[in-house]
Amino acid sequence: MDGVTDPPPQAQWTLELQRRLIAEVPQAALRDARARYTREDPRDTATAEEMARFLARLQLADLLPQHFTDFLLDLMAHVKTGPGRLKALLPRDTVVAHKTGTTVVVTNDVGIITLPENGGHLALAVFVTNGRRVPEMQRTIAQLAGTAFEFFTGQPLPRPGTAKPAVKKRAAPARRLKKP
Repeated sequence: MDGVTDPPPQAQWTLELQRRLIAEVPQAALRDARARYTREDPRDTATAEEMARFLARLQLADLLPQHFTDFLLDLMAHVKTGPGRLKALLPRDTVVAHKTGTTVVVTNDVGIITLPENGGHLALAVFVTNGRRVPEMQRTIAQLAGTAFEFFTGQPLPRPGTAKPAVKKRAAPARRLKKP
């Protein structure tokens, strides 16, 4: 449990107890424990390649019935977290259905980028680990997404610091789906 050296039996764990015990762990020990977890515990991990393959199958409606696929992609397109990651350097009207992931030692963003002019979709998964500076980790994710976008569209993107287009297209609002 995140660097806690003498935890009580798991049957006694509560969220409040876990938070209190973790808060007592020195920052260096906490960072090391989370780095070990990232490297060694396969229960909550995937490779970037596996995640991109999963996203491609999701986009192709190869995992869920179409109406659930549409609903999930719509939710992902409205995610507010990680504006400095996959979406940061892309044109504002680009639809990015994504999900971020963040811990003390991991900064991730995975998503499906809708390419302009019926150019299809790009599944992209970027996992940056063991970084100490979150802004640099986010910038790396943004640069990879921007480079992929340029490669697959042939459209150069504005360099950082230049203005983005003022028009922003919005996806349709999320709707509650009824059971089939």
